[in-house]
Amino acid sequence: MSPQQDQTVRALLDAIVAKDMRAAAEVFAPDASYHVRAWEDPVIGTAAITAEFERQGGIFADFSYEILTAVSTDTMVFMERIDSMRIAGKPVSLHWASVVELDREGRITVMRDYYDTVELQNQLATTSAD
Repeated sequence: MSPQQDQTVRALLDAIVAKDMRAAAEVFAPDASYHVRAWEDPVIGTAAITAEFERQGGIFADFSYEILTAVSTDTMVFMERIDSMRIAGKPVSLHWASVVELDREGRITVMRDYYDTVELQNQLATTSAD
């Protein structure tokens, strides 16, 4: 894996851990697209990506991640992770995959996230009495 590509994606994730959503968006190219869910239309441009990260940051707390697998080329990073956070006070851990495309300067041009919405729903549906 190229250290530059790895560092770009880690910088994004570390900024989200720190809840610094502006820093998270700064690793994207100005006209980048971010698919919150790969099968939905993307958010386009760093201003819109910043706003999306801020929206998400209002939903979760205590975000952390564990990289399980990361593979890259000069222009792409594939990353499999376990993302953990608290949503509405409930602990949630999700299997997550991201496909990230980068430009020659190492900025993200496209990011597509994949996760199982049923896994999320099941964890949010549980109560402490379960």
